[in-house]
Amino acid sequence: MASDVTGTIGTLWEQFEPKAPTGRQASEVLDRICNYGRTDIRDWPPGFRLAARISDLRALGWPITTRTITLPGGARVAEYRLS
Repeated sequence: MASDVTGTIGTLWEQFEPKAPTGRQASEVLDRICNYGRTDIRDWPPGFRLAARISDLRALGWPITTRTITLPGGARVAEYRLS
């Protein structure tokens, strides 16, 4: 029985496609990740709500992963990538 459930989940996941973002900023974030493989707050102007745009993309189904990187001065920032 468990193998039937796993097979169903796998089939559903293969059919799933993320939706296109409708907001300009979310579209720009997704474009940056797709073209450069990653993005973090240093790529955006001060005050840009990158974490909020990442949240928007995740809600649309985009498989974005987060990892914390440490900058040379010791500051830590989130780096986002498609998984």
